[in-house]
Amino acid sequence: MSPAAVAVYNWDLSEVRFDPATGRKVIYAPARARRPSDYRTDLREIVETRACPFCPGNERETTKEVFALRDSGAPDEPGWRVRVVPNRYPALTPPQGFHEVIIESPVHGERWSTAPLRRIEEALEAWQERLRRLSREPGIRGAVIFKNHGWRAGATRVHPHSQLMALPFIPPQLDYELQAAPAAGPCPWCRGLENAAGRVVFENGGYAAVAPEASRQAYEVWLLPKEHASRFEEIRDLAGLAGALQRLWRCVESALHQPAVNAMLMTAPLDAAAPHYHWRLEILPRLGTIAGFEWATGCYINSVLPEQAAERLRRADPDSVPPGEAG
Repeated sequence: MSPAAVAVYNWDLSEVRFDPATGRKVIYAPARARRPSDYRTDLREIVETRACPFCPGNERETTKEVFALRDSGAPDEPGWRVRVVPNRYPALTPPQGFHEVIIESPVHGERWSTAPLRRIEEALEAWQERLRRLSREPGIRGAVIFKNHGWRAGATRVHPHSQLMALPFIPPQLDYELQAAPAAGPCPWCRGLENAAGRVVFENGGYAAVAPEASRQAYEVWLLPKEHASRFEEIRDLAGLAGALQRLWRCVESALHQPAVNAMLMTAPLDAAAPHYHWRLEILPRLGTIAGFEWATGCYINSVLPEQAAERLRRADPDSVPPGEAG
């Protein structure tokens, strides 16, 4: 998986790609990137004008916490490092499902690119704990965890947080991938890592950051464990994952000037074994918009090939190995 093995592409040619593992079909149209309205990063962020309910001291402004990592204090009091509360405006409520907010830090406005690594590790620990706990609820079959960073990505709060939704069904995208993956034989994601070549942004000891072959949006990148694993909640190397996640976040912010970002955890169903599945974190910078064609067809138009995206993200990686020196 050496990023040095970069193929030569004509970036101006259009191309259609299909990823059988995800079922996604993408039209790559590089010429569309020249439109003056595309990929603006100078749009102003919404500024909060009210006191932040996620900040320490404002615990009574949220719903009652269901989990916390604390240095001191009782539930719903200051002294926490990570705090989980039910969403005040849930999309699902028990017994149909659960919708929770993971408040990742007591520091208002903190970003994963600059946060202490231990802070990211503890946020991931909270993700694991809540997935394990909600998997024991009757009727819960699947779950998604997502982080909306920046108002263009759907965030309504600047305070660092992510959300978990536990569902009474397996999400359609996950269901497709489970059906498409072979019950026996090589894992398609393991095989994809072996063949990633010029789409690799970086690797560390346990994880690889790769631009997927059929990326939906410009500069989409996935973070996957290099060793096969189906369930995020069962991994133990959270420190290694936190380091890789911060490194990738820094690459995205440096290359794209701190864009809004959606991050999503894709993991195996909570109610069934899926040994052939391979969990991942998907990072989608919000540089363009989903418009009529995408909504009408379920296909995507992307003006940046994944090889081109990986090349730019590699150049922005301060920890990268110079070409020709990668192992």
